[in-house]
Amino acid sequence: MANPGDAAGVETAELEVSKHKITWHQMDLKSFVGSTAASVMVMETITYPLETVKTRMVSDTNRNASPSMMKMFRSIVQKEGVRGLFRGYTVGLTLSVPGSFAYLVTNEYVYDALEKRYGGDVKAHRSVLYHDLLLHGISGAVADFVATFAYTPLEVISQRMMVDRRTGADALRVRDVISSTIKSEGIGGLYRGFQAAFYCYAWSSGVYWGVYEAMKTVAFRAFGGRTQRNQNVEDRRWTAGRWFVENVLSYSSSGAVAALAATSLSNPLDLVRVRYQLLESGSKELQGGYWRFARTVVQKEGWRIWTLGLRPRLMGWIPFVSVSLPAYEWLKSYNKTSDD
Repeated sequence: MANPGDAAGVETAELEVSKHKITWHQMDLKSFVGSTAASVMVMETITYPLETVKTRMVSDTNRNASPSMMKMFRSIVQKEGVRGLFRGYTVGLTLSVPGSFAYLVTNEYVYDALEKRYGGDVKAHRSVLYHDLLLHGISGAVADFVATFAYTPLEVISQRMMVDRRTGADALRVRDVISSTIKSEGIGGLYRGFQAAFYCYAWSSGVYWGVYEAMKTVAFRAFGGRTQRNQNVEDRRWTAGRWFVENVLSYSSSGAVAALAATSLSNPLDLVRVRYQLLESGSKELQGGYWRFARTVVQKEGWRIWTLGLRPRLMGWIPFVSVSLPAYEWLKSYNKTSDD
């Protein structure tokens, strides 16, 4: 026989999640986009060294000589200095802001549209977890398709600078990469691997937002429901504790699980994307197209395609989202202008 308390706990958790969800039309968009753009710049700065290490690791096709993450990190610092970890940082930061702007705006807009059109039907026939996985997963995938138009040139330029080991006056510069790419491949060269990037990021983003929103329901059920049982205790300690549990612990744990799932499941696609975008102009591997190249990489690397470069990706994303997602949710709440 079902426990009425458990049903009440599930209902309370779902109400708590619903209460915290803030959609597109409820926010001051100018303020929201500006504040999130600033957070993107901070994120890019913090995670960029790990991105450089990961790119060097996955670009190395010598299976017997692939160094570990820490060995690669120390090698870059010893031979190229700390600046070696930030190769291509300027162009990466410049293009990541409009790309993130397009991503966030599209994600919020598409989810709001899907919720209005299909949200009631999905909730009526499926669980809340299914609703979150489906609608947020679709909106995240669509958002990354739009953002890929800004991200792809960023990746082509910054990744080629990341793998360049020359220092001083001989080091590769942004204008060198752009001019040589356009000269040999035309403007389309800056969009090399657009297909690869779309497959990687649409899949990763769909998994990430779907799991994150679904996990929030689980987190509020585990944490928020417990605090609701104590709501007759009206003192500052309980209020502060409830705020911490709901706004920090729930969002952080949900983000960490989502980052783990999305990063792990998209690692093979990310490895193929990086190697495809780093191919030399006129390479025979380019002539065969993306899918033939992907099959070649899978056959050569085997099971390593799931693990190569995964550690720096996880180390960059899990700690960061554990901090940034409570901030992201707070920014949405701070820029909320209505309850309608």
